[in-house]
Amino acid sequence: MVTAARGRDRTVSSSQGTLAEMLGLRRPTLNRVLKYFERDGLLRVGYRQVELPVPDRPQHRAR
Repeated sequence: MVTAARGRDRTVSSSQGTLAEMLGLRRPTLNRVLKYFERDGLLRVGYRQVELPVPDRPQHRAR
């Protein structure tokens, strides 16, 4: 389901309906969340896939 693609990106290949079911959400709810994250540049949504870019530099992690 998760594959390396386009250099440093990670791609989740699945329908939004399947992803929503796996997360215990309704599809419209997942769609709103994905659009919110896409607007913020955290991911890219395509046909039956979600691309998760890998950050260029390390980020601080919460302990």
